[in-house]
Amino acid sequence: MKWIRLGRLPVMQGGVLALCALAGASVTVAQTYPTRPITIVVVLTPGSGLDVVARTYADRLSKVFDRPVIVENKPGGGQMVAINQVMAQAADGHTLVVVTSAAMSINPSMFKTLSYDPQNISCRSRST
Repeated sequence: MKWIRLGRLPVMQGGVLALCALAGASVTVAQTYPTRPITIVVVLTPGSGLDVVARTYADRLSKVFDRPVIVENKPGGGQMVAINQVMAQAADGHTLVVVTSAAMSINPSMFKTLSYDPQNISCRSRST
């Protein structure tokens, strides 16, 4: 894969930066990726720090891929609303989710049953 720069950060072309996608998504991405607009689902409200980060990446990714990148906010439900929406989509890298660590570490201990498997979601990269 070819490396490109996204601001000050190196990114693999066709890869995803600071966004969590479903583990089932293929690691090898065709050169034509993305074939349609990318949707980034954010688990917090508009204007939150996580939303600002997602929108910053969306702006840069849209310039790199020359495709629209849409940011959707789906707050509530212990972040499960957003995660469920993303898990219902095809695992092709066109629908991504930005979550906090609570969705993976705290929710399993707070809720008797989860509508998602924290082990079935992988982070492509982390943003601090």
